[in-house]
Amino acid sequence: MVIHALSENQSIALVSDAGTPNICDPGAYLIKEVIQSNYSVIPVPGPSAIATLVSISGILANSFSFSGFFPKSKIEAYKLLETLEPSNYPVIFYETSKRLLATLDFLENEVEVTTLCIAKEMTKKFETYLYGTVPEIKTQLATIQIKGEWCIIFTYKLKTQESVSALVQSLFNEGLTTHQILFVAHKILKHPKNEVYKHVLLNKKIN
Repeated sequence: MVIHALSENQSIALVSDAGTPNICDPGAYLIKEVIQSNYSVIPVPGPSAIATLVSISGILANSFSFSGFFPKSKIEAYKLLETLEPSNYPVIFYETSKRLLATLDFLENEVEVTTLCIAKEMTKKFETYLYGTVPEIKTQLATIQIKGEWCIIFTYKLKTQESVSALVQSLFNEGLTTHQILFVAHKILKHPKNEVYKHVLLNKKIN
């Protein structure tokens, strides 16, 4: 339909209902088709949650990593943060209101967050910006309406190595077998299996 309209010399505008088209937005498929059909695509600068958040976050971001929506799986989230950590860049994610608290819980339990800013509805009537530690922001969220899509920027260090080591040692002290430790730490608590197994082997050598 769009290509047909363009073939009749009509001008078409792609407008997103939130943010910039093509950034975590299916507009990418339409733009690709238009380009492949040899029509011009002209950008019109508009609101971008990423750039807007960076500009008011108070976090130095000469470089940063943007990875779309925060992973739903704890294992996938840990693996992604493990990959991004060596760059030492601030990381930016989108998050839904339904998953925001779960994501903050993950950051509080699995990550040493050093700076954090989250925001929603930027440049709009109900724009909200929250700064602080993860517990502080969770306390602030308890007093406001969470509804809306959020954008998160933070700097961090992973602390799972230390927590897995302590967990494995504790389970060894309780007399659990290797199989039982892997089941508890990986299947139930969702720590990465390779990390759990590495610390199991280390504990066996020590003991």
